[in-house]
Amino acid sequence: MIKFSEQEQAFFDTDLLYAELPTDLVEVSEEQHSLLLEKINQGCHVFKNLNVSEPPPSPFHEWQSNKWIDLRTPEEIASYNRSLLPKLSKRQFALYLYDHDMYDQVMQAIEANPRFKIEYDSVSDIERLSPTVAEITLLLGWTEEQVDQMWEQALAL
Repeated sequence: MIKFSEQEQAFFDTDLLYAELPTDLVEVSEEQHSLLLEKINQGCHVFKNLNVSEPPPSPFHEWQSNKWIDLRTPEEIASYNRSLLPKLSKRQFALYLYDHDMYDQVMQAIEANPRFKIEYDSVSDIERLSPTVAEITLLLGWTEEQVDQMWEQALAL
């Protein structure tokens, strides 16, 4: 006989010998077992009454206090979102800067630092989280949020 434990989010075959079984076991049919196993594999939480939660909104969510909670800090969420931003072509990068009267300022910063210049000259795309973008952001006194907004706008070019 198959039983389910909400606490363990696991099934137990009571025909097998276990050193200890959870105290919240609920009997399930073979059909329920298959369906619930599929839902667990999708990341859903199964309740003792065998109802099922929605899948987690993201891989970062954990089931706590009867709801999905993202335990990352706002900074971790922002950093992750930045990592998902597509690369900018050098054309998009340059046109955005030019259209917003920042081209000369940024190009001067790139020219003034040999490492920035080598990187800029040797890549075809610019990554949002590249060390050079991070350094230019600091050098020019921009916030990460400002650069995110600039990046989003530049992607449309």
